[in-house]
Amino acid sequence: MTVLAVGRWDFEVVAKDGEQFLVSLEQQTCSCLEFQKIRIPCVHAMAAAHDRNLEFRTLVGEMHRLEMWSPTVQESILPVRDPSEVDVPEEIRVLCLMPPKTKRPPGRPPKLRIHSVGEYEGNNKSKQPNKCGRCGGVGHNRVTCTNPLG
Repeated sequence: MTVLAVGRWDFEVVAKDGEQFLVSLEQQTCSCLEFQKIRIPCVHAMAAAHDRNLEFRTLVGEMHRLEMWSPTVQESILPVRDPSEVDVPEEIRVLCLMPPKTKRPPGRPPKLRIHSVGEYEGNNKSKQPNKCGRCGGVGHNRVTCTNPLG
């Protein structure tokens, strides 16, 4: 990547494919938006920091630093106990918990579909009588055709 200084802490970073990105190390922003979204320097910000001989860790957001996370793990972390060893109070044990009631009973879904807004609820297709594929007659099909072959 090519790094061009625009100001004291502002840079134009040109990628190998020719795409240009504006990086501000002071504001901790980049035009690719990755730097400000996750608060970790993107490759463009790292190229600009390398050009200024800055350490990358100085650009990392506070929420990613060790000082933020170390107090959360100072206390001992106990393993999860076996559920059979857990003492459950009697008032909790006697509660009868049921799943929420559904609008329709479980089982096979209804045969008719729910029509969209503005859709005619009647039959959209005009009902055509059966047509036989063997003789061409109307009112029956090939299986029930009684006309002789010919």
